[in-house]
Amino acid sequence: MTKDEIKFERDKLAYQEHSQGFRHLNTQMWQVPIIAMTLTGGLWFGVFSSKMNDYFASGLLLFAGICDLLFIFVLHRVRFIMSLIIEKLKDFNPEYAIDPINSAKGNKLIKMELLVINVFSFMLLLASAFSFFAAVYKTWPWLFN
Repeated sequence: MTKDEIKFERDKLAYQEHSQGFRHLNTQMWQVPIIAMTLTGGLWFGVFSSKMNDYFASGLLLFAGICDLLFIFVLHRVRFIMSLIIEKLKDFNPEYAIDPINSAKGNKLIKMELLVINVFSFMLLLASAFSFFAAVYKTWPWLFN
């Protein structure tokens, strides 16, 4: 094999590994909201369907709220690593790179680069806020009379 053939094979292997890593991260990105919903929903169900100490219930709700906030950072971290991989994949063969941001098709909202992450983050932020509110309500209900 010549030097050029060896370089091409190495680059091809790196491209395939980056593609596989990207697919794995994409799967993880879509699973984070499901994990967050399961955790938050399970804790809310446990708190409001059983008779437990109000301070313990508030602790569980605070835990749910904190986890939802942390999941926002997890989503952004996964998406950041995905963007690094996308850049490497574009460098390998720019002719076949897909660029939805600069595409002539689609409206401005659909073409936003981080639309999915921003929507997920907003929903997790709302879930976190409701959990914090519920924790306060469970501990000090007289504040809301």
